[in-house]
Amino acid sequence: MDPVDRIDQVFLQLVFAIKLLNYFELKKVSKKEFDASTYILKPNLHFPEDTFHTYDDLIHDATNTYLL
Repeated sequence: MDPVDRIDQVFLQLVFAIKLLNYFELKKVSKKEFDASTYILKPNLHFPEDTFHTYDDLIHDATNTYLL
């Protein structure tokens, strides 16, 4: 990947983080639907439902994603 493509990807990641945070702050995302049980085959991972205890946990973690 050339440097210009890398810069574009970094910018897109920032935009994604901002939009994600905005959607959670406006409560446009259902916690039940978002926090469903999730399986990833390779590597073998499982994230059970209700990983996030409250909707505020979702906002907090979306904020952390933005700050990264």
